[in-house]
Amino acid sequence: MAKGGLSHSNTISGIKKLLSGNLVKGFKLDAQANPDPVCEACKAGKMHSDPFPISTSRASKPLQLAHSDVHGPVKVSTHQGYRHWVTFIDDHSHFRAVYLLKKKSERFAAFKQFKAWAENLTGVKLGTLRDDKGGEYMSGEFEDFCINHGIQRQYSVRNRPQQNGVAERVNRTITPATNWQPQLSLINPPFEAFYGTKQDLSMLHVWGCAAYVLTHRDK
Repeated sequence: MAKGGLSHSNTISGIKKLLSGNLVKGFKLDAQANPDPVCEACKAGKMHSDPFPISTSRASKPLQLAHSDVHGPVKVSTHQGYRHWVTFIDDHSHFRAVYLLKKKSERFAAFKQFKAWAENLTGVKLGTLRDDKGGEYMSGEFEDFCINHGIQRQYSVRNRPQQNGVAERVNRTITPATNWQPQLSLINPPFEAFYGTKQDLSMLHVWGCAAYVLTHRDK
Protein backbone atom coordinates (compact mmCIF):
# COMPACT_ATOMS: atom_id res chain seq x y z
CA MET A 1 0.00 0.00 0.00
CA ALA A 2 1.35 3.41 -0.94
CA LYS A 3 2.12 5.76 1.95
CA GLY A 4 3.75 9.11 2.50
CA GLY A 5 3.07 10.35 -1.03
CA LEU A 6 4.72 7.40 -2.85
CA SER A 7 3.47 7.03 -6.42
CA HIS A 8 1.71 3.92 -7.68
CA SER A 9 4.62 3.10 -10.03
CA ASN A 10 7.11 3.29 -7.15
CA THR A 11 4.93 0.89 -5.17
CA ILE A 12 4.87 -1.67 -8.01
CA SER A 13 8.62 -1.30 -8.50
CA GLY A 14 9.20 -1.96 -4.81
CA ILE A 15 7.10 -5.12 -4.90
CA LYS A 16 9.05 -6.42 -7.92
CA LYS A 17 12.32 -5.85 -6.08
CA LEU A 18 11.05 -7.89 -3.14
CA LEU A 19 10.30 -10.80 -5.47
CA SER A 20 13.29 -10.66 -7.84
CA GLY A 21 15.84 -9.96 -5.14
CA ASN A 22 14.62 -12.72 -2.83
CA LEU A 23 14.51 -10.14 -0.04
CA VAL A 24 11.64 -11.74 1.89
CA LYS A 25 10.17 -15.20 2.32
CA GLY A 26 6.59 -16.43 2.31
CA PHE A 27 5.48 -13.79 -0.20
CA LYS A 28 3.79 -14.86 -3.44
CA LEU A 29 2.16 -12.86 -6.19
CA ASP A 30 -0.32 -15.14 -7.95
CA ALA A 31 -2.47 -12.53 -9.72
CA GLN A 32 -2.21 -12.78 -13.52
CA ALA A 33 -4.04 -9.52 -14.26
CA ASN A 34 -2.14 -6.32 -14.90
CA PRO A 35 -1.89 -4.05 -11.88
CA ASP A 36 -4.56 -1.37 -11.51
CA PRO A 37 -3.10 1.95 -12.77
CA VAL A 38 -5.07 3.78 -10.04
CA CYS A 39 -3.78 3.49 -6.48
CA GLU A 40 -6.90 3.43 -4.31
CA ALA A 41 -4.93 4.09 -1.13
CA CYS A 42 -3.51 7.29 -2.61
CA LYS A 43 -6.95 8.47 -3.67
CA ALA A 44 -8.48 7.73 -0.28
CA GLY A 45 -5.64 9.45 1.58
CA LYS A 46 -6.08 12.66 -0.41
CA MET A 47 -9.88 12.69 -0.30
CA HIS A 48 -11.74 15.85 0.72
CA SER A 49 -15.42 16.31 1.55
CA ASP A 50 -17.56 18.60 -0.58
CA PRO A 51 -18.24 22.05 0.91
CA PHE A 52 -21.49 22.38 2.83
CA PRO A 53 -24.08 24.80 1.45
CA ILE A 54 -24.51 28.03 3.40
CA SER A 55 -27.74 28.09 5.41
CA THR A 56 -30.02 31.05 4.70
CA SER A 57 -32.62 30.26 7.37
CA ARG A 58 -32.84 32.38 10.50
CA ALA A 59 -35.07 32.21 13.56
CA SER A 60 -37.75 34.92 13.58
CA LYS A 61 -37.51 35.72 17.31
CA PRO A 62 -35.07 35.34 20.23
CA LEU A 63 -34.62 31.86 21.77
CA GLN A 64 -36.52 30.14 18.97
CA LEU A 65 -33.25 28.27 18.33
CA ALA A 66 -29.99 28.24 20.29
CA HIS A 67 -26.69 26.74 19.11
CA SER A 68 -24.24 25.26 21.63
CA ASP A 69 -20.76 23.76 21.76
CA VAL A 70 -18.00 23.12 24.29
CA HIS A 71 -14.36 24.12 23.80
CA GLY A 72 -11.39 22.77 25.73
CA PRO A 73 -9.43 21.78 27.57
CA VAL A 74 -7.10 24.71 26.99
CA LYS A 75 -3.42 24.28 27.82
CA VAL A 76 -3.35 26.96 30.53
CA SER A 77 -6.19 27.16 33.05
CA THR A 78 -7.44 30.32 34.72
CA HIS A 79 -6.45 31.14 38.29
CA GLN A 80 -9.74 29.56 39.40
CA GLY A 81 -9.02 26.33 37.49
CA TYR A 82 -11.30 26.82 34.47
CA ARG A 83 -10.09 24.98 31.35
CA HIS A 84 -13.27 24.77 29.22
CA TRP A 85 -16.08 27.00 28.11
CA VAL A 86 -19.54 26.35 26.73
CA THR A 87 -21.29 28.76 24.38
CA PHE A 88 -24.97 29.36 23.69
CA ILE A 89 -25.75 31.42 20.61
CA ASP A 90 -29.20 32.80 19.87
CA ASP A 91 -29.95 32.09 16.19
CA HIS A 92 -32.14 35.19 15.76
CA SER A 93 -29.70 37.79 17.08
CA HIS A 94 -26.42 35.82 17.19
CA PHE A 95 -26.03 37.07 20.76
CA ARG A 96 -23.52 34.84 22.55
CA ALA A 97 -23.47 33.69 26.14
CA VAL A 98 -20.25 32.05 27.40
CA TYR A 99 -19.90 30.03 30.60
CA LEU A 100 -16.53 28.91 31.98
CA LEU A 101 -16.23 25.28 33.08
CA LYS A 102 -13.67 23.40 35.12
CA LYS A 103 -14.71 20.15 33.40
CA LYS A 104 -16.99 19.27 30.51
CA SER A 105 -19.51 17.53 32.75
CA GLU A 106 -20.53 20.95 34.09
CA ARG A 107 -22.21 21.92 30.83
CA PHE A 108 -25.65 20.72 32.00
CA ALA A 109 -25.55 23.09 34.96
CA ALA A 110 -24.42 25.88 32.60
CA PHE A 111 -27.30 25.10 30.24
CA LYS A 112 -29.86 25.37 33.04
CA GLN A 113 -28.29 28.65 34.10
CA PHE A 114 -28.41 30.00 30.54
CA LYS A 115 -32.03 28.90 30.06
CA ALA A 116 -33.20 30.56 33.29
CA TRP A 117 -31.30 33.79 32.56
CA ALA A 118 -32.31 34.10 28.90
CA GLU A 119 -35.98 33.23 29.42
CA ASN A 120 -36.29 35.63 32.37
CA LEU A 121 -34.63 38.39 30.34
CA THR A 122 -36.60 37.99 27.11
CA GLY A 123 -39.93 36.75 28.47
CA VAL A 124 -40.01 33.86 25.95
CA LYS A 125 -39.26 30.15 26.30
CA LEU A 126 -36.30 28.39 24.71
CA GLY A 127 -37.65 26.42 21.76
CA THR A 128 -34.84 24.35 20.22
CA LEU A 129 -31.26 23.47 21.17
CA ARG A 130 -28.78 22.43 18.47
CA ASP A 131 -25.53 20.70 19.46
CA ASP A 132 -23.00 18.12 18.23
CA LYS A 133 -24.45 15.24 20.28
CA GLY A 134 -21.46 15.26 22.61
CA GLY A 135 -21.48 12.96 25.63
CA GLU A 136 -22.66 15.43 28.27
CA TYR A 137 -25.42 16.71 25.96
CA MET A 138 -26.77 13.16 25.76
CA SER A 139 -26.95 12.28 29.44
CA GLY A 140 -30.27 11.00 30.72
CA GLU A 141 -30.52 13.98 33.05
CA PHE A 142 -30.06 16.41 30.17
CA GLU A 143 -32.56 14.57 27.96
CA ASP A 144 -35.23 14.40 30.69
CA PHE A 145 -34.82 18.09 31.46
CA CYS A 146 -35.39 19.07 27.82
CA ILE A 147 -38.41 16.75 27.50
CA ASN A 148 -40.01 18.12 30.67
CA HIS A 149 -39.50 21.71 29.51
CA GLY A 150 -40.65 21.15 25.93
CA ILE A 151 -37.27 21.89 24.37
CA GLN A 152 -36.75 20.34 20.94
CA ARG A 153 -33.33 18.82 20.23
CA GLN A 154 -31.36 19.05 16.97
CA TYR A 155 -28.07 17.20 16.45
CA SER A 156 -25.30 17.46 13.90
CA VAL A 157 -24.16 14.27 12.16
CA ARG A 158 -21.06 12.57 13.56
CA ASN A 159 -17.79 14.03 12.23
CA ARG A 160 -19.68 16.84 10.49
CA PRO A 161 -18.98 19.99 12.58
CA GLN A 162 -20.15 22.09 9.63
CA GLN A 163 -23.73 21.28 10.61
CA ASN A 164 -23.11 23.02 13.93
CA GLY A 165 -21.14 25.77 12.22
CA VAL A 166 -22.54 28.73 14.16
CA ALA A 167 -21.21 27.38 17.46
CA GLU A 168 -17.97 26.09 15.91
CA ARG A 169 -17.12 29.52 14.47
CA VAL A 170 -17.83 31.25 17.78
CA ASN A 171 -15.25 29.03 19.49
CA ARG A 172 -12.64 30.37 17.07
CA THR A 173 -13.58 34.01 17.30
CA ILE A 174 -14.40 34.69 20.96
CA THR A 175 -13.03 38.15 21.84
CA PRO A 176 -14.06 40.90 24.30
CA ALA A 177 -15.80 42.68 21.41
CA THR A 178 -17.80 39.67 20.25
CA ASN A 179 -21.27 41.02 21.15
CA TRP A 180 -20.58 44.58 20.08
CA GLN A 181 -19.64 43.93 16.48
CA PRO A 182 -22.36 43.96 13.77
CA GLN A 183 -22.87 40.70 11.90
CA LEU A 184 -22.94 40.60 8.10
CA SER A 185 -26.35 38.90 8.19
CA LEU A 186 -27.83 41.35 10.73
CA ILE A 187 -28.77 45.03 10.56
CA ASN A 188 -28.07 45.64 14.26
CA PRO A 189 -25.32 44.34 16.58
CA PRO A 190 -26.17 41.09 18.44
CA PHE A 191 -26.62 42.91 21.78
CA GLU A 192 -29.27 45.24 20.37
CA ALA A 193 -31.02 42.44 18.46
CA PHE A 194 -31.22 40.31 21.63
CA TYR A 195 -31.94 42.90 24.32
CA GLY A 196 -34.01 45.23 22.14
CA THR A 197 -31.96 48.26 23.19
CA LYS A 198 -28.66 49.86 22.21
CA GLN A 199 -25.67 48.88 24.32
CA ASP A 200 -24.18 51.53 26.59
CA LEU A 201 -20.40 51.67 26.14
CA SER A 202 -19.80 54.71 28.35
CA MET A 203 -17.95 52.53 30.86
CA LEU A 204 -15.16 51.78 28.36
CA HIS A 205 -11.85 53.59 28.73
CA VAL A 206 -8.98 54.22 26.37
CA TRP A 207 -6.30 51.54 26.56
CA GLY A 208 -3.33 52.78 28.55
CA CYS A 209 -5.20 55.45 30.51
CA ALA A 210 -3.98 56.33 34.00
CA ALA A 211 -5.34 54.18 36.82
CA TYR A 212 -4.88 54.21 40.58
CA VAL A 213 -5.12 51.35 43.05
CA LEU A 214 -6.27 51.81 46.64
CA THR A 215 -4.38 49.63 49.11
CA HIS A 216 -6.27 49.20 52.36
CA ARG A 217 -4.37 49.90 55.55
CA ASP A 218 -4.75 46.33 56.83
CA LYS A 219 -3.00 45.06 53.68
